[in-house]
Amino acid sequence: MRRTILSSILVMLAGFAHAQTPECDRLCSRDFMFSLDSGLDVMPLVADGEHANGHMEDGRTPLIWAALDPDDEDAIVFTSTLLFAGGDVFAQDSKRGMTPLHWHLFRVGGPMKEVVAMYLGEGASVISKDNFGYSVLDIVNGVATAELYEVYELPYVNDEVADMIRGWAELEERWKDAFGMHLGRDPTSVRYFEVLAEEGYIPAMYAYASVLEKPKVEGFTPDIEQALYWYEEAASVGEVNSIFHVGSSAYSGTDTIEQNDAMAHEWLSLGARHGDTNSQSLLGLMYANGKGVERDIQKGLMWMIISLRFGEDTPDRVRLIDEMSSALSYQEVKEAEQMAKDCIINFFEHC
Repeated sequence: MRRTILSSILVMLAGFAHAQTPECDRLCSRDFMFSLDSGLDVMPLVADGEHANGHMEDGRTPLIWAALDPDDEDAIVFTSTLLFAGGDVFAQDSKRGMTPLHWHLFRVGGPMKEVVAMYLGEGASVISKDNFGYSVLDIVNGVATAELYEVYELPYVNDEVADMIRGWAELEERWKDAFGMHLGRDPTSVRYFEVLAEEGYIPAMYAYASVLEKPKVEGFTPDIEQALYWYEEAASVGEVNSIFHVGSSAYSGTDTIEQNDAMAHEWLSLGARHGDTNSQSLLGLMYANGKGVERDIQKGLMWMIISLRFGEDTPDRVRLIDEMSSALSYQEVKEAEQMAKDCIINFFEHC
């Protein structure tokens, strides 16, 4: 299958729905040092071409830092949502080793339940340690000391959020054990995956579906019908690995999933609207080539530009996006850029 693309076209996101941010008055490159007081001030840097998961000179990742405004609840939800549009909930800044969920817990007034639920829904870890040796669970349980985090006091975490995190920690520990067993080819691990999937642990849904599709332990044969069921279950809660796996498999055809353009378009469209850059770029290629859909190079370019916001501009991807741009007029390329901006601002709705 031909690899898909991202490129160096810059997409500006000025005028966000939830936050007013200043324009970036020069190209905001990877070596630009953060020296800003407000977390939201960094959004133009990300908007102006900075990769969401890249580390800046001071060790922070752009979208972790961007989500730090402690007083604006709309901004918290907005930046967290943007993080999930292509950022990495497992990312750790190199300065403190803190994940986005670590940072979120230190907001003034305590963490917001709905945002914590978003992080957990993405499979964020609550037991992984930062550079000080503390996990999100440690913070919730009051184990971490405030001085280590350079704050005046540990955050207030209400009982409902604390119970949510503690419950997730139990699932994560069981998942860690089951995954270790699976690496050792222990057939019992498949049953543990199944139980965890049924209990709603999202990473286990994808793992169980993968095992059902291509068993790698003795005593199991492929069960494609059940595999697709669990891929769909995972997809229904936004698990993008499941979505892209089925979409890309249907795009090219595999030993277990037949080539099916309509199925590929359906799943890749779902993945694209969940912010998955792989789905976005492959969907863009489908439109550009007229594969399973009416050919629309401009719409294909739109999805490629969107995928650039949070992906990597490899040489192959740059070459492909240049080919698509060269097939359009200058005005059509500018319109595709505006379409991409509008799509991102509206969180991939009505694209």
